[in-house]
Amino acid sequence: MAEKPWRYRINQQTRVYVFLQVYVVLILLYLMYRLTYVIFDDYIVQHIETHGRAVFITGCDTGLGNQFARHLDDLGFVVFAGCLNTKSPGAVSLTKECSRRLHVIEVNTTSDESIQRAVETVKKQLPKKGLWAIINNAGMDMLGDVELSPISLYEKGFNLNMYGYIRVMKSFLPFIRQSRGRIINVSSVRGRLCEPNQSNYSTAKHAIETISDSLRLEMKKFGVKVSIIEPGNFGQATAIGASHVIERNKSELDEMWQSVREEVKEAYSWSYMEAMLSKPVGGWPPKADSSVVARAVEHALCSGLPKYRYLIQGKGSIVFFADEFVVLTLLHNIIPTWITDKYIVFWKGL
Repeated sequence: MAEKPWRYRINQQTRVYVFLQVYVVLILLYLMYRLTYVIFDDYIVQHIETHGRAVFITGCDTGLGNQFARHLDDLGFVVFAGCLNTKSPGAVSLTKECSRRLHVIEVNTTSDESIQRAVETVKKQLPKKGLWAIINNAGMDMLGDVELSPISLYEKGFNLNMYGYIRVMKSFLPFIRQSRGRIINVSSVRGRLCEPNQSNYSTAKHAIETISDSLRLEMKKFGVKVSIIEPGNFGQATAIGASHVIERNKSELDEMWQSVREEVKEAYSWSYMEAMLSKPVGGWPPKADSSVVARAVEHALCSGLPKYRYLIQGKGSIVFFADEFVVLTLLHNIIPTWITDKYIVFWKGL
């Protein structure tokens, strides 16, 4: 085969050189942007005074919601901590350990009537500066492959993880428009990148990403800011490994198994289903630290320049300082999908 002309070799070298130059310039521009943002946010942007402002949070019985309630109470907010059960250990601990500014109220975000009762309760106890923010956080993990999951379980998951958020936003938006405040929706890294056996949960979280983007654009004319919190691997900071959650997961897997045809059972096997379950790690409260997520919520609430999205790295399963799903989320828009697919399949042992 004839050797390629020298002009071709020079052109190839030039293209590589130009690409590397552009790549380095882009990295430097990004670093400059981050530095400028930090300086601007810390020293120039006005931060919100917390005292006399109220926030309403869902899902405060356990997990991140419980942490948010404590943190925002420490900051001086009037906190309405929405709990499914006001007699749960998490709810009782909030009442005992937090200030009198914190009010534990019962709310079930799958019920319009329950949310309306919460609205009336909040309305009666609002401080002079009104309701500054709602933090949509209540949710639950849902397991199962697409082929295995009956429609009834998709409806169950969506009713809490997606429609629950919508119900709360629609019910409390008049207060937020009046205060020109904030709406914070807790999504997940799985709202940006999917995982096998998690289509129910991931689909709902992708919906939260989309509706938050729509709402952010719609609320600009009212001066309301909308932010999305995207925690990575913080499962150990929630009740996901608690015995009652494992029992619910087992019950849902039984429902899946009973709903599918024999040919589907033969293709998957019951042992495949059982492998989806987490190992029980005890009850509440957990030992893992989620304060970094609470600080992101604080910034979204208090900064005059809140971010649209807060992607927060949790604990990695291979090396503790690198949350695999956060890393893949950052990369999946710039690397081919087949690469991320291969890594996830290898990582999950499928």
